[in-house]
Amino acid sequence: MTDPGVIAWDFSTLRSFNFTEKRYLQFRFEAFNLPNHPNWGNPGVVLGDNRLAAAGKPIPGGGRFDTITSTRTAMRQWQFRLKMVF
Repeated sequence: MTDPGVIAWDFSTLRSFNFTEKRYLQFRFEAFNLPNHPNWGNPGVVLGDNRLAAAGKPIPGGGRFDTITSTRTAMRQWQFRLKMVF
């Protein structure tokens, strides 16, 4: 069984505004998972999750084995920061 891959493009940029030689204001922008690509969770691996018929036999295809039901991480996140250095 192969797990789904993870695609995560992170981006960061900053700009400093100088007031004096030692004092400046820094603006920073960071984006995590910039293209907003879903990263799927791992598929189910338990065979015992199958549904059972009235006779007690498992129903083929009735369980969660090898089914992906979640995502790994949150979707796109943006973060802004403002820092004063003095």
